[in-house]
Amino acid sequence: MNPSLSAPGDVPALRRLWAQAFGDGDELLDGFFSRLYRPEDAFVIREDGVARAMAFQLPMTVCAGARGWRAAYLYAVATDRAARGKGYCTRLLDFAGTVLAERGCKALLLVPGEPGLRDFYRARGYADFSTVDRFEIWAAPETGGAERIDAPEYLELRERILAGRAYVSCPAPALAFQARIVEVSGGGLYRLSSGETEGCACVAVEGAGKAVIYELLWPGAREQGASLAAKAVGAKWAAVRTPGEGEPFSMVRWLADAPALESPYLGIALD
Repeated sequence: MNPSLSAPGDVPALRRLWAQAFGDGDELLDGFFSRLYRPEDAFVIREDGVARAMAFQLPMTVCAGARGWRAAYLYAVATDRAARGKGYCTRLLDFAGTVLAERGCKALLLVPGEPGLRDFYRARGYADFSTVDRFEIWAAPETGGAERIDAPEYLELRERILAGRAYVSCPAPALAFQARIVEVSGGGLYRLSSGETEGCACVAVEGAGKAVIYELLWPGAREQGASLAAKAVGAKWAAVRTPGEGEPFSMVRWLADAPALESPYLGIALD
């Protein structure tokens, strides 16, 4: 059972495996396979011609000052429950690394689906890369507002806010898919503003009166930005993820010499 690039005929099996592993429905899967899926950017292991393990790569860039390193974000890494324990994921990750290194990629990035997987990835050459802060807030009355924007507008604003620090740049197609993920819940991508302060947020609705802010970029007091983002979707309470040193988030495997980066940030994880 050797790893290989995927083929268009794998799509039905990949959709079934994705639904089994992550529980996502047809609307999200339709969005991914119509907008982001390319056979040459998906890695599979088949049994009897049917994909039983998968991983997808999305191009991103690690940025620091005027420098940039071509990176691949490994997404939706999964093995069929009936095929686990055979080393498929390890072989798939190794294969993806070999292919992407040959394409000129300098780094592989991923976000473990649960904390217990961090040791699994460390044993396969990955190291902690970025950290985030998480906090919860009851939305307070704030002066300012929020405007829903599309992926290219969010990208421009995001790049401007993050310039001057080490961060991972996420291209517009991936941002558009992230927007689709949160829009299914009633959320979206937002421009936040209060006086001369401007920021952005990726917000999902999580039940009545609750929001999950997957990315908050706000130059002012973060409680103010979080309140503006929560109010944008009619939420009174929000769980927030924002740049900070609080806990490990993404991991990296460098395929070239690792640069010295101070507090790199990866916020868009397509979750």
